[in-house]
Amino acid sequence: MWTFTPIYKRPIWGGTRLSAYKGDADTKGSIGESWEVSQVPGDISIVAEGPDKGLALDELIARDPRSLLGRHVLARYGRRFPLLVKLIDAKTDLSIQVHPNDDMARGMGHPFGKNEMWMVLDAVPGARLATGFLRPVLPADLDRLVQTGEITDTLRYSPVHSGSSFYIPAGRVHSIGAGILVAEIQQTSDDTFRLYDYNRTDASGNRRQLHLEQARRAINYADTGGLPLHYTTRPDASSAVCVSPHFAVSMLRATDRMQRCYCDLDSFVIIMCIGGEATLSADSGEMTLRRGHTVLLPSTDGYLEILPRGRDEFRALEIYMPKNDCDS
Repeated sequence: MWTFTPIYKRPIWGGTRLSAYKGDADTKGSIGESWEVSQVPGDISIVAEGPDKGLALDELIARDPRSLLGRHVLARYGRRFPLLVKLIDAKTDLSIQVHPNDDMARGMGHPFGKNEMWMVLDAVPGARLATGFLRPVLPADLDRLVQTGEITDTLRYSPVHSGSSFYIPAGRVHSIGAGILVAEIQQTSDDTFRLYDYNRTDASGNRRQLHLEQARRAINYADTGGLPLHYTTRPDASSAVCVSPHFAVSMLRATDRMQRCYCDLDSFVIIMCIGGEATLSADSGEMTLRRGHTVLLPSTDGYLEILPRGRDEFRALEIYMPKNDCDS
């Protein structure tokens, strides 16, 4: 098992909560994103500790791709790691944006589109997210809506609290609102097309670039979805939150020693701790995982033993690649 040095991003909307959330007192200043597991070119995760310290995720995969990724993942994606997992702290609203689907991304020379999922970890009172349109929008109206700022009035807003979760398919216009801390699971892509950024400027007085030409082609103009995901959890169990063709995410809760069986997944597993602390033990090693930190398990780890530490319940997101019909 491996944990990686986080890759910090500092956009203009970033806040100051991530360092405290992760227990990283040495990191100062605003941080918008902490990339926990990444194979995005130019931002590839590096092992933080253990015998493989200093190795890049690419190198781990190249050493034994089938063992790390799983047979069906390797067959479908080759040696490309298919997921990007991150934490997001929005001090102010993110831009209104959209992401490309797989076909559009391949036309741009990129291997993956960007379907994603959010789980809210913390939110100030009154915080909200925008996901999808209230009613279908005409493509011919897009430029006017952006130029006047009326694009904000076309979106479906949902009030959020800790645990609120959303699936954001490629093509769905969306925005994370101010005062929200989010775990984001997505395909390995950094393709974001900004439609509207509230006319704000950076420290040099420059407005951020918009990507209207690409956004026009990416948007699903009839998408009026975007309601929160409905799921339930219970102590000492793993409960499904989101299952898509691109990833599966469950909520893992442990109050006492428990064992998870991954024998039939044929996939790597990512464990992102969002509460408490626990010692994790598997064939690939043992480590203590605390809130705000993430571990990657190879597909060959058939079992994971979890031993919570302290009084708080251990809570984590359990992420893996589901088998599709074509993988069987």
